[in-house]
Amino acid sequence: MRGDEDTLMLKQMVPWPGRLAAQKREQGERAGASRQRVDATREELVRQVRSIWYELTYLERAAERVRASAELLQGVEETLRSQYRTSSGTLSRVLAVQLERDRILDRVESLETRRRVALARLNELLGREADAPLDRADDGVPGPLPDSDTLRHEVLTRNPRILASRREAAAAGAGLDAARTVNKPDFMVGASWMINEGESGMGGGGADPFMVEFGLTLPLWPGKNDAVVAQAAARKRSQEFQAADLRRQVLVELDTLLLNHRDADRRLILYRETLIPQAEQAFASLRRSFAAGEVSFADLIDSQRRLLDLQLQAEEAVLNRHQIQAAIEAMRGSHFPSKTENLP
Repeated sequence: MRGDEDTLMLKQMVPWPGRLAAQKREQGERAGASRQRVDATREELVRQVRSIWYELTYLERAAERVRASAELLQGVEETLRSQYRTSSGTLSRVLAVQLERDRILDRVESLETRRRVALARLNELLGREADAPLDRADDGVPGPLPDSDTLRHEVLTRNPRILASRREAAAAGAGLDAARTVNKPDFMVGASWMINEGESGMGGGGADPFMVEFGLTLPLWPGKNDAVVAQAAARKRSQEFQAADLRRQVLVELDTLLLNHRDADRRLILYRETLIPQAEQAFASLRRSFAAGEVSFADLIDSQRRLLDLQLQAEEAVLNRHQIQAAIEAMRGSHFPSKTENLP
């Protein structure tokens, strides 16, 4: 009776040297780019939270300024009422100051509405209920910024958008290296072992045949393979151009933010050290003159409005400076720093 034959075979394809390494490098760079894009999204989220936080501070301080202005008019109204009771004043002046005070109090209500809207936006970003209370232990005033050269270096080496674009360009370069191997053959090595079994199921007296195989795949259609390489080369150039454009764009954004930050500082100093003190002195002087009947009510109200507008503009300058700095901090990758990379 003829015995059965069982064959064990083992084959392995071996790609051209360097192909697997290039593909691994490409996938690693793409994964790194994805991580950097996640960090960019997280930085933007922090920037939005900080921006709204500073907006809440501005709205609260602005409301305090407006209430203080209304209290000043309350004192003027009391003076006018006293004059009216003694027949030295007119009811129209009392009504006029009441109208102005009500107008100012309406601004308080508008600021309070804006505050509630900002709080709802902040809670949304934080994943909370829209009307959830917010414990604001402090105003979160940011610290000083480094000098412009240090900022430029930090942005170029830590900005997640820039790092993601560089990773994409590096992945495209690795993809080109892998594509260049399509015109190279792949190798195949294998081994087979034929087991001869007799009638009793035990091996026969002869040795079992053992064979080693070797082969390779020939890359046909060289035109098609050349097109694959050309496509990979075009992708690499495109990613490099995008990375360079993004680098220039981010630097322009940084320079613009720094200019606006310096302008906000300049305006704040001007308001606090010059314009507001002058407006306060002018209003105090007009208020004394008004009590003595030397100036008109319209002049007093105009002076009070100018003072309030300057105070609100100063608070807005603080808001602008803090929001700009939050944007700069996000560009620096300050909250989710990645490993520093040296750029060419």
